[in-house]
Amino acid sequence: MAQYDLDPDRMRWHGANDPVGRFGYDADAYLRRQEARAIPPDELLRLDGVWVDYANFGGDVFSEDRWDLYYVAADAYLDALPAEAYIVRVHFHS
Repeated sequence: MAQYDLDPDRMRWHGANDPVGRFGYDADAYLRRQEARAIPPDELLRLDGVWVDYANFGGDVFSEDRWDLYYVAADAYLDALPAEAYIVRVHFHS
């Protein structure tokens, strides 16, 4: 690893590059985490006009806990919408 300047003691480990942190949960916790992330996008525009994303949940940008809190809240919000509500998902790249 030293030949690629990838000294593990100098790396900043987070959910994107740490397999233990990403998959080190017990099976039930891992499934709950993935279920909460299945539907909500990375940002959510609520019916009251407020944008919500992971930044509203404090912590470090690389913190998986921050993302988990957002996805659980977004998933609960979408589940609580009235049955006649339409959900529009827009994917864009700028």
